[in-house]
Amino acid sequence: MSISIRGALAVASLAGVAASSTLAQTSFSVVALPDTQNYVNSSANAPLFTIQTQWIADQIQRHGNPRNIVFTTHLGDIVSSGSSATQWNRAEQSMDILDAVIAYSALPGNHDFADTGNKSSGTDEYVARFGPSRFEGRSYYGGADLSGNNSYQVFTGAGREFLHIALEWQPALNVTNGPTRDPSPIAWARQVIREHPGMPTIVSTHEHVDDDPPGRSGAGS
Repeated sequence: MSISIRGALAVASLAGVAASSTLAQTSFSVVALPDTQNYVNSSANAPLFTIQTQWIADQIQRHGNPRNIVFTTHLGDIVSSGSSATQWNRAEQSMDILDAVIAYSALPGNHDFADTGNKSSGTDEYVARFGPSRFEGRSYYGGADLSGNNSYQVFTGAGREFLHIALEWQPALNVTNGPTRDPSPIAWARQVIREHPGMPTIVSTHEHVDDDPPGRSGAGS
């Protein structure tokens, strides 16, 4: 499988995988929505977030889904201030458009903690808006860890099932800058992968690679 990024659209192409009788395509698209905090931090910018999710819905529902979009992953920093109910309300209104349209996930970035960048401040608003209760009963939703910050989904692309894991900002093996959790996000993710042997896996998170200095970040090591 090869993955190329074009703007916010990640296109995963499969070679040599036979398409099912109900899906003639051998390629599919996964839409990535990064860092929407600067949309929801003002009423003037909030419609820009909605335009993005509405475009996804329109592609699928009105235009015949020419890109074969099968999943959407929000990469975190959903809001600018994790303690602002107003910003979370705006984010919910934009993401609600995807309900009953496409399988999706939304993970917490550093801005989605009550105190930006401080894990000990918690993610009560995130869990209330985008935690397990939001996805209850949805066939693609596999579950979450005890914190509700980390979750997994299963979706089908080009006739093949994929495992998607959504990990919070700085998903360390031994959690730092916050309360110790058992299991840690990485340990939990490892267990999920073990429970889906042989299934191709895509991981979304809010921090993994640094550009200065280049390479994996401290949380991505």
